[in-house]
Amino acid sequence: MSSPARVAEAGERVIAHRRFSLREVTLAGLPVGGATIDAWRDTQDKPQWCARLLIPTSSPPGAGWLEGTTQDGRRIGGPVSLGHVEDGPRRGREVLAEMHGDGPLVEAATEPDTA
Repeated sequence: MSSPARVAEAGERVIAHRRFSLREVTLAGLPVGGATIDAWRDTQDKPQWCARLLIPTSSPPGAGWLEGTTQDGRRIGGPVSLGHVEDGPRRGREVLAEMHGDGPLVEAATEPDTA
């Protein structure tokens, strides 16, 4: 079982938590499939988020731009850095990576590549 994202330290409050999926996800420009996003506001009312996704063990990124399509068709993204990594369901071939948002999630400026 995967460990949940460290959302808040003891004594902190999480405001307006949302969990949703992204499809057609790219990380540092490379397609990675899908991701689960947790987004919330901290006690200073600043947006926070993290993404969980499966990535190949051959190319685990340290940081980059994560972008994907929401269920309602919007394209959103933001800068991320590598947080926690653990074995994925296909042990040795992929890992479950928790990526920490390093800024707010924003509407993407371009449409995804369909070629």
